[in-house]
Amino acid sequence: MKILIAFLLIGSALTSFGQTSIQHLKKGNARAKLNDNKGALAEYTKALVIDPTNSVAYFKRGDIKYKMQDLPGAIDDFGKAIEINKTYLEAYVYRATVRTETKDFAGAVSDYDFVITAKPTDIDSYLKRGAAKKELKNLPGALADFNFVLSVAPTNDAAFASRADVKNDMKDYNGAMDDCNKAISLNPKNTDAYMERGLSKYYLKSYQAAIADYNFVIENDPDNGIVYFNRGLAKVNLYDYRGAILDCDKALEFNPKWADVFSLRGDMKLVIKDKEGACVDWSKAGALGRADAYDKIKKNCN
Repeated sequence: MKILIAFLLIGSALTSFGQTSIQHLKKGNARAKLNDNKGALAEYTKALVIDPTNSVAYFKRGDIKYKMQDLPGAIDDFGKAIEINKTYLEAYVYRATVRTETKDFAGAVSDYDFVITAKPTDIDSYLKRGAAKKELKNLPGALADFNFVLSVAPTNDAAFASRADVKNDMKDYNGAMDDCNKAISLNPKNTDAYMERGLSKYYLKSYQAAIADYNFVIENDPDNGIVYFNRGLAKVNLYDYRGAILDCDKALEFNPKWADVFSLRGDMKLVIKDKEGACVDWSKAGALGRADAYDKIKKNCN
């Protein structure tokens, strides 16, 4: 019986290896089209067992791993595809995308650098590289990337909104407002532009106007938790403390571990004489990393 089982196993292996790497690659592609990620992953792996130099199989498997949220595995496979084919631009782009999601912004910038060197007018890569540079606090570099996009595509509303984001960080609030207005004139549904314009108005102390922009974002992008926090801050400056608390409540639905929101809500609860609620919120804020929350507790809760 053991001999028979061994014979069957050998026969099965021979049948598998009788197929070429390309055949398994094609089967993987077919599985991927059917959204059978596990099946596709298995076929691409078989292709690589047969031919470990198949860069396309590594790329395709990396894409499947990305879809399955195996981000380190995806980065590794895209990297292997690039090792085999150093000019595999699509692999650089995909790896940059995953690196951005894993907050490896420096790695993403490096990948986009390579793509842009090969394709000097690739607008999408400039936009994404600019966004990664902003995360790295390289504001002049980000601004340069968005400026380039607008020099070759002056009707790109996303570039105007992204440049406004950088200008807000650079405290050029009027310049940011101007870019947002241009983005909105090109695309009246660009919620990023409304979000940034609301921020500009907030810093310029036009709180009611900021709230109007945040309201538009909420109506058109209700799953944006940040906008509720921003609107809450604007309401604080208009002495609408209960409205600010309600916005904090909503923001915490999206991120229950948001220390800044707990801190703000605690401040507002103290103002409306809910001292017990304030102390609870500050305690949560402190546990989540807001060290100043403990000073508030010491002053108001003991």
